[in-house]
Amino acid sequence: MRRCACGFSDIGLGCSDDTAFAHAMHLHGHNFRLILSDGSLGPWRDTVLVERGETREIARVTDNPGNWLLHCRMLDHAMSGKMSWYRVT
Repeated sequence: MRRCACGFSDIGLGCSDDTAFAHAMHLHGHNFRLILSDGSLGPWRDTVLVERGETREIARVTDNPGNWLLHCRMLDHAMSGKMSWYRVT
């Protein structure tokens, strides 16, 4: 399982927030569904709010080839490093 700097992985997708702030993580190029606590899938989206100390899991289909950005929508967070690129081949 590969993880990017923002905590998402290619398989068993999860994002954890171990900082002092909430992060609105935005995924370019693909939509995803939250995996809810009961295992069901939430609505389609491209951004998820990850609260301090929280872990969110998502399900996605990576069927759009290219280089895509994953970043916090709070620009000061993104500029200080809460962003990464991922490649779909």
